[in-house]
Amino acid sequence: MKALYFDCSMGAAGDMLTAALLELYPEKEKFFAEMNRVFDGKAVVSAAADTKCGVIGTHITVTIDGDEESEGAQYHDYHGHTDIGETMRFIESVPLPEKVRHDAAEVYKIIAEAESSVHGCTVENVHFHEVGSIDAMADVLNVCMLMHLLAPEKVYASSINVGGGTVKCAHGVLPVPAPATEFILRGIPTYSGEIKSELCTPTGAALLRYFVDEFGDAPVMTVSMAGYGTGKKDFEVLNAVRVLLGETERQHDEVLELSCNIDDMTAEECLAAYDKHANEAVELMLRKNHDYGEAWRQMRISSYTDLILMKVMRTKQIEDLGGDTLVSEGIDANYMDMMNYAVFGLIKLTFGEDKVEE
Repeated sequence: MKALYFDCSMGAAGDMLTAALLELYPEKEKFFAEMNRVFDGKAVVSAAADTKCGVIGTHITVTIDGDEESEGAQYHDYHGHTDIGETMRFIESVPLPEKVRHDAAEVYKIIAEAESSVHGCTVENVHFHEVGSIDAMADVLNVCMLMHLLAPEKVYASSINVGGGTVKCAHGVLPVPAPATEFILRGIPTYSGEIKSELCTPTGAALLRYFVDEFGDAPVMTVSMAGYGTGKKDFEVLNAVRVLLGETERQHDEVLELSCNIDDMTAEECLAAYDKHANEAVELMLRKNHDYGEAWRQMRISSYTDLILMKVMRTKQIEDLGGDTLVSEGIDANYMDMMNYAVFGLIKLTFGEDKVEE
């Protein structure tokens, strides 16, 4: 099956992930034309060849009003801040495929939950600083778009080198990994080496958590291409994210049988429990519609199938972690999302896709 493997021995940041994936995509000029149209002049994304330790790769630059991200802060830049609602509305408005907008929103939900925990406030009151800047949003949308275009069936990544020392950001000088990064990476294998610099950013951490299926050693893989996305700083070792594109052996399908007997509940109790959870699913849908708007109307039925499959995989990952949700929603919320996606799909099937979009 088509697979990607991210080598994160020098951490990960949004621009480095973008650059590495871009090296695997053949229509680079078309990609830049589409992504720069998305930002309507507010940001300009460009790429240039860059050599680190004798290896040529790609470096991504995002300029805001002609100003490149701040020198001296490899990943933490200061182009203003936004709240979660403003960020979600911007993502919702961009002229990109539904799947890309959904993925970008999910990545920012991971970041928002981490910031909420670190700062002791509700998700709705989270204010993004570095990760809410236009250039950070460009990184997230770029990676989500490239993952959509490359369409891997399986995504692997190595353990993540987070770096060491301290980093200066909007809240002051913080230890590496920054608190939000540490929170996002809980449950994922990480380590620190000799380099005293921030190697993995909150944006990079969230993108990896969202897209990667398995962390650890590289799988048995027939590699066809490799991409190198370089960072700004120079070290004694190659400062780049490397991503390998290739084929892995397709695993045999696994058939699971789920059965249960509820012999200690009456029919009336079962119906009452059903109604309770159905009402909770409706309340969850209304809350999410309030946060993200009526985006469901613009989605195709096939998109709901993809979303349900993603929720199934996410639920299985949470179960494998013993129910520890880390930064994602719990199993119950994922089941309710599946219910709501199924209902939206049924509405589209009943009334027709075009009529529902009106």
